[in-house]
Amino acid sequence: MAVPVALAGMIATNGSRESVYRTALAETADVDATLDAPGTIQPVNQANLSFPIGGTIRSVSATVGQHVGVGQTLAELDTTSLDAQLASAQSATAAAAARLAADQSSQTVTTPVAPTAFSAEITANSPDPASAARERVSQLQARLLADQHQADQDITREKSDVTTERGLCQAFADVTRTGTSHSAKSASVSPSPDPDKCQSAIAAVLADQAAVDHDQRAVAADLPTLSTAIDTFMTTAQAIRETQPSPTPEPSQAPKPTPAATPASTPRPTPAPTSRPQARATAKPAPGITNRTTSVLRPVSAEQLAADQAAIDAAQAQLTEAQQAHDQAELRSPIDGTVGSVTLSAGQSVQGSPGTPQIVVIGPGAHQVTTLVSDVNVASVQVGAAATVIPSGSSTPVTGQVVSIGLLASSSSASPAGSTSYPITIGLTGANEQLFAGQSASVSIMLGHASGVLTVPSSAVHHLGARTTVSVLRNGTPSDVPVTLGAAGPARTQVLTGLNPGDQVILADLSRPLPAGDVQNVRRITGGGGAQPVR
Repeated sequence: MAVPVALAGMIATNGSRESVYRTALAETADVDATLDAPGTIQPVNQANLSFPIGGTIRSVSATVGQHVGVGQTLAELDTTSLDAQLASAQSATAAAAARLAADQSSQTVTTPVAPTAFSAEITANSPDPASAARERVSQLQARLLADQHQADQDITREKSDVTTERGLCQAFADVTRTGTSHSAKSASVSPSPDPDKCQSAIAAVLADQAAVDHDQRAVAADLPTLSTAIDTFMTTAQAIRETQPSPTPEPSQAPKPTPAATPASTPRPTPAPTSRPQARATAKPAPGITNRTTSVLRPVSAEQLAADQAAIDAAQAQLTEAQQAHDQAELRSPIDGTVGSVTLSAGQSVQGSPGTPQIVVIGPGAHQVTTLVSDVNVASVQVGAAATVIPSGSSTPVTGQVVSIGLLASSSSASPAGSTSYPITIGLTGANEQLFAGQSASVSIMLGHASGVLTVPSSAVHHLGARTTVSVLRNGTPSDVPVTLGAAGPARTQVLTGLNPGDQVILADLSRPLPAGDVQNVRRITGGGGAQPVR
């Protein structure tokens, strides 16, 4: 759906520096939040289904001989304990984010909501040493947060790949421990080990270990560098604070004596007027420093900042696991077909056994799509969510539904570099054209929809660690405003708090030089006359 976007070019002049901004308005619109990813089409004519997690069966709706459709719920687990685990993980994630925000807010004077990196209000023409030192701290804090987050992601991926490697290579270890005399017996009760898969899993673990080592070295280098920058800022800011004039007290307003009380006194000489105004009235403290009697607030330490980011990443990983486990409480059919067997009953306790079918659905022939979603986004995907699939070489979309979310991370080469990904299976419901095994496709999963809400262009939103901001132009001066977001789409993003309708948000500072190198994935914003590139 085309959403009109009001674009305006504005020139803001600050002293001798002229800045040109590309802006847009915060306005009411509809937002479709989607997750786009590449996928692969696979044929399927029999679905062997089982709960990947343990629990107590709450209900079983499937019966032998029943015809079921794509996405239809066949059985459910009791979710009482899963609900508690999910609520606990959500609380831990919110507490970790609040801790980082609190540590950041304690290091700034000018705003109660601090950015990811230490900042204070700086005018365009304030090249004072404190501003330069503070900007250096800001850059190094952002680098430390990014490096710590990357290290946490790679550690999570390494743990997942180690689990996969142990499963694929355990058979070789058993043969080594028991000797050749028992190898034939072992082979008779378990599938023959695949040396190629085991070797690939070992290579993945080795690559993960190298990445983690690199990340930890980067964090170790960031810590003393940031600490030194903080010390430099404090020394510089303290020196500027000491040079600020002390406030001059107001002269006492004693009552003037009456003429009768001093009949013959000599008139007191009048002080000569001075053109120099009182320092109390004109002295303006340096940015981030109030006056001589106010101490400079020290930015949060590098070690504390890294610990806060690590706590957020750990809590987010637990939240992802809790959300995935909660999604696995429903067993849904990935195809249209007939139920061939059911081994479940209400009240029965089951163990997670993905290798043992608990419900079998047999169909005349259908297709499904598998895709990978990063650990950052997988918590947003829900079983039963609508999806649209466009096969390669076709412009006709095929409708579908998310039927399962894998619990084990994938070490496939298709996973985005530097991230852990989880497999998502989408059952196709509207396949009216010929599809081929292994055919690639573009997948779009619906995450949410919001109607008639306050939105801004998605390109105006900036994420820095735990803080999300939008640059707003007010009276020709830009300022970063903390915001709370709702549904996020490719063109528009919902803003829950922080902005008002009609606010001018900055899309780009046209006075800044373009970055070197190739520019990829350029966003296009839909305007009243169609898709227009932002220049």
